[in-house]
Amino acid sequence: MLLGGDARGFSYKENDWDLLLDSMTYYANKCNIKWLVSSSPRTPVSAVNKLILAANSQNVDVFLKPSIYGEDSQKSLFDCLRIADVVFVTEDSASMVCDAVNSRLPVVCLRPDDSGYNVLTTPQAKNYHKMDVLHRLKISEIMHADIIGWVLNKHSPLMNCWSEQWRNYIKSKKL
Repeated sequence: MLLGGDARGFSYKENDWDLLLDSMTYYANKCNIKWLVSSSPRTPVSAVNKLILAANSQNVDVFLKPSIYGEDSQKSLFDCLRIADVVFVTEDSASMVCDAVNSRLPVVCLRPDDSGYNVLTTPQAKNYHKMDVLHRLKISEIMHADIIGWVLNKHSPLMNCWSEQWRNYIKSKKL
């Protein structure tokens, strides 16, 4: 799980972070998932604190080890991706979405219910969703979506690296 934070078109409420953690616990129990979580400089302190509390909780064996931005500078995003089977990423960060997609792993891209339009990340995520490179969901849809079915039956990894794919998309739209 790659967590970003507020950005143009994206404003996370405390309820979004609570729902995201509840969803992570739900999938951990349902699918025996061990989450590895990485935050970013834009991840709110309150969300990081909730993450740490959940990771340290006696009754939540969900997190392998949260990698909190600034705490463990030896870890990189690629350290997280190299041991992942599926990548969940918040849509607010174009670079994290591109890194996740470029890993060729199934990617679930998450956004707040009331997210607006971001001139970079919104068309990027919509394009990758249309190609089945990633599965784009609102945070409130996570527990009701057939993520496992999408991963097993529909996911189609990029054939070119993300920058080539994005360049081709922009050319096709004459942007």
